[in-house]
Amino acid sequence: MDITAALSRHPDEPFSLEPVTLDAPREDEVLVRMVASGVCHTDLHYRSRLPPAGGPYVLGHEGAGIVEETGSGVIGIRPGERVVLSYRHCGACAHCRAGRIAYCVRYGELNAPGSRPDGTYTLHRDGGGPVAGTFFGQSSFATHVLASADNTVVVDRTPTSCPPLRWAAGCRRGRARRSTCCARSGVRASSCTGQVPWAAPR
Repeated sequence: MDITAALSRHPDEPFSLEPVTLDAPREDEVLVRMVASGVCHTDLHYRSRLPPAGGPYVLGHEGAGIVEETGSGVIGIRPGERVVLSYRHCGACAHCRAGRIAYCVRYGELNAPGSRPDGTYTLHRDGGGPVAGTFFGQSSFATHVLASADNTVVVDRTPTSCPPLRWAAGCRRGRARRSTCCARSGVRASSCTGQVPWAAPR
């Protein structure tokens, strides 16, 4: 499907809103329409360190939205539900089985920006060129994302018609500006001013 994403091409250049193509969800994937996304120091850190030759990249790892479609193997997540997106974990290693999913032995493989674990990309540019996505299993700086069942958390099972993320939504001292939805997270979130302009209003 055609979506809009905030592409990062170089550490010294601003994010660029561009049309890209997002794959249809695979068996274990969840298509989510973004309603809000945090802008974390982690995103900016990765943006400053990632090699331009490996991009462009779509970052963002604190997404929240509405499920639009699920793969045939996804259980317990339904279209229309509100969800927040977390980081991925394998669920099979000793740490995951003990409930310490932050120490998953495949954490880096599953959450670094780039491709799926099998080497395929979820995002593509016009002409077929790949876009490095799946950042923390989501790349939430976009109008829609593909997440996985293991990092999608249902927070309200009541179907909703919440509007999409507005242009230039920001948080400052707990108030949302120019937006109906705004996500805050991290240290000193009450004074964050993250700009999240990549989803146009309907």
